[in-house]
Amino acid sequence: MMSNFDLLDRYFSNELDKSELKAFNERLKTDPQFNHEFQEIKEVKLAVKLEARKNIKSLLTDIEDSLNQEELTTNNNQTAMKRMLTVAASLILMVSVSYFVLNGSGQPSPQDVFTEYYKPYNNLNGQVRGEAIETESMSAAAYSAYDAGNYALAVENFEALVEVEKTAENYFYMGIANIEIGDYKTAVENLNTTLNNFSTFKDQSKWYLSMALLADKKVEEALTSLVGLNFSKGSFQKRSKMVLSRLGYETLETAGEGPIIIIEEEPDIDSPDGSFVDQRRVQFGELSDFNSRKLYRFHTDDPITGLQDGDIVEFIILREAKGRNGKGFAFILDKRM
Repeated sequence: MMSNFDLLDRYFSNELDKSELKAFNERLKTDPQFNHEFQEIKEVKLAVKLEARKNIKSLLTDIEDSLNQEELTTNNNQTAMKRMLTVAASLILMVSVSYFVLNGSGQPSPQDVFTEYYKPYNNLNGQVRGEAIETESMSAAAYSAYDAGNYALAVENFEALVEVEKTAENYFYMGIANIEIGDYKTAVENLNTTLNNFSTFKDQSKWYLSMALLADKKVEEALTSLVGLNFSKGSFQKRSKMVLSRLGYETLETAGEGPIIIIEEEPDIDSPDGSFVDQRRVQFGELSDFNSRKLYRFHTDDPITGLQDGDIVEFIILREAKGRNGKGFAFILDKRM
């Protein structure tokens, strides 16, 4: 029989198949000791990775300070200069090796960025209660499990709760609980539901949506939420800029404008009669740049109302096309009137 340690190691290495992951989540709900071990190991893994990055950054700063303090002029002792440069080169090599071991390459993976910046959202307002006694009990069970860190049980309780009380809070916290148990696909669906059907928790939903997509290796889809937050003035603007920088997007500049060539929506956002849409809503397609004539794909979890084929849009280029017949990736800033 597999030990708890080996099982948890396989989970954090993304080696569990669907049936094993289902059994894993069931055990999180029913075995408090196993759940406690899971939470402890998760915290340790995050702390180790963050500490390693901090130490590497500190070491680089020390190297820079040492070089700045030495006045390497032609009158310096050549032996001292050679010794200093040798030490600096050795330290830089040490940092490079450490960074390679930590990340697997010079560029952090989407999962690394997720691990570095993700943390669950606190239930700051206490339990969210409904009017009926039965709903109050269901709400208390869901939020109590969430606050206790028993996220597998929280998901189960939230799933029952949203059947009778469809609110932004319930879908939002359920989405975060999904992230905590590694069910990123369902997390995206629930956070997208919050984003597209309610007026509250919008920036929060975009942030955690981007985190879930990064964890699921869907970088382009994550970029659209991050760039949207980057251009907002909300509390997540600074964090989104840092994440974009870690992903290699240091600057975002307006690239041009052009027409929408193809646009698709799932589901058709103009068809509902005002009733609640309990599923993910996305908008995607292709656009063309007036100047270069190049084609770019676009995608958003926050559909632009009324956008149609032929509409002129302003956009920024996030990724150029690779290959002769490839298409780049763009983020639509606004629709021209």
